[in-house]
Amino acid sequence: MCIVILNLLTYPYMRLLEVDFYANIFVGFYIVSYLFSIIENLTKLDVPVPTFIKQYLIKARNYLDSGKDTDFK
Repeated sequence: MCIVILNLLTYPYMRLLEVDFYANIFVGFYIVSYLFSIIENLTKLDVPVPTFIKQYLIKARNYLDSGKDTDFK
């Protein structure tokens, strides 16, 4: 709930300061982060998740953890 409140309070101020690009990245980061979390939890609950999504998440996590450039194809 704190993240939602943070986004609701911060995004309009960032728009007022005319840093729309960074405001969108700020909100997008949390959306992607929560999508990763939801899919990981579905996998742990043995809900079938398509393999290409799992592979993409593994590559994305490796990229984020290592800081190296990874091919996402």
